[in-house]
Amino acid sequence: MVQKDNINENDFVSDIINRNFRTADVFRSYGINISNGYNKSLTQVSENKNIDLEELKEALTNISSPFTISSSLVADNWSIDFLMDFIINVHHAYLYNALPSIKKYINDMENIYGHKLSFRKELLQHLDELTDFIVPRMKEEEDIVFPYIRQIAHAYQNAEPYARLLVRTLRKPIEGMVLHNKEFTNFKFKAIRRLTNNYATTQGACATQHVLFQKLNELENDLYQHLNLENNFLYPRIIAIEKELLMQTDF
Repeated sequence: MVQKDNINENDFVSDIINRNFRTADVFRSYGINISNGYNKSLTQVSENKNIDLEELKEALTNISSPFTISSSLVADNWSIDFLMDFIINVHHAYLYNALPSIKKYINDMENIYGHKLSFRKELLQHLDELTDFIVPRMKEEEDIVFPYIRQIAHAYQNAEPYARLLVRTLRKPIEGMVLHNKEFTNFKFKAIRRLTNNYATTQGACATQHVLFQKLNELENDLYQHLNLENNFLYPRIIAIEKELLMQTDF
């Protein structure tokens, strides 16, 4: 489902960001300080920065058309190929962009906008550790795990006589990885939620902090959706295929 926001030149920056916090990225890309310009209209900030108003409106409109998944979709009906493509093109792509973007917001809180977070250093540490944990695993999936899954799934679906010979048995490494991923992710977001008071900004907090906390909340939700697709839909299916192939005696 696609929802577009009608951007008006008389809208305040604050109104636009409050309707969709992702628009903050557009303002930042044009060099607009979202805290100082929070209570200025789109016309005012475009004139102050000598930015083409229509170009800015178009950029804001494009980013305010989020891609959302219908709750009626059932992932267990998706093909294995589609599941992996979805994980890579939606969840992996999101994380590659979101993790450095959030880190930049944390740093810019103080460096550019002059607002200090007492827990900035600790929050950055958790985000760095989360990045160091997630990114190598995504690359391993893309380069090694998913290509293997495609190969074994295609051979199984096409009843290839050599399919059983391809089995490497993912069950044990996957079970260990699933447990470790879940425990580490839970631990990190429990710490992040504690630092941010469950992403609730205090009264008078700057616009940048509002956006940062919403981005962290979005990161958590997306990551759990990502893990759910892998742990509960993709990996159990390929493990079941491997088990069935290993039970075959005639190949």
